[in-house]
Amino acid sequence: MQQSLVAAQTVLTEEDLAMGISIVVFFQTLGPTLCISVAQNVFQNRLSSNLGRTVPGLDQNALLETGATNLVSKVPSADLPSVLAAYNLSLTQTWYCAVGLATLSIIGALGMEWKKIEEEKEKEGSTTESL
Repeated sequence: MQQSLVAAQTVLTEEDLAMGISIVVFFQTLGPTLCISVAQNVFQNRLSSNLGRTVPGLDQNALLETGATNLVSKVPSADLPSVLAAYNLSLTQTWYCAVGLATLSIIGALGMEWKKIEEEKEKEGSTTESL
């Protein structure tokens, strides 16, 4: 979270610094807000599909409303291994969204200007000493 703020402070001029940091913080809050709802929808859709394939007679809506904490008490013991396998597969498929977005974030990182912070401090120090 902090690295993007340090990168913005290093690359931007003083005039653009406030706007740049505001944009970074905005997207750091907007991204997770949108991604949580997308991941929830992907998980529910995949769980419904996976349960329909593995345990066709189970009431999927009741299971989705139950949640993970009461899953064991609401599912018949004969169907529990299949339901847990479908739940695990759905979680794995939901993580693919996070992996894809993390991979896409590399594009933004490649667009950043490469600067060393030490060099900037050394230049500022030599300017101050010469005055």
